[in-house]
Amino acid sequence: MTQARSTLTIVLRHGIWRIWLDGRFFADYRSKDQAIAGAEAAQRAMATLGKLADVVVTAEASPLRREMK
Repeated sequence: MTQARSTLTIVLRHGIWRIWLDGRFFADYRSKDQAIAGAEAAQRAMATLGKLADVVVTAEASPLRREMK
């Protein structure tokens, strides 16, 4: 059986780097480097629980894109 992977998505919106975990808010950071470090720390923490996660950095969110809640 293949384990489902989670996704930590990093998006820049209005000068804030936001992390979403599987479409749900996870954290905000003031810099891209901090956001990546935070996402990687979450990825490592999840791995200790046997959960797999990918980190994806996207371009700035489109103003037409609705943020997932």
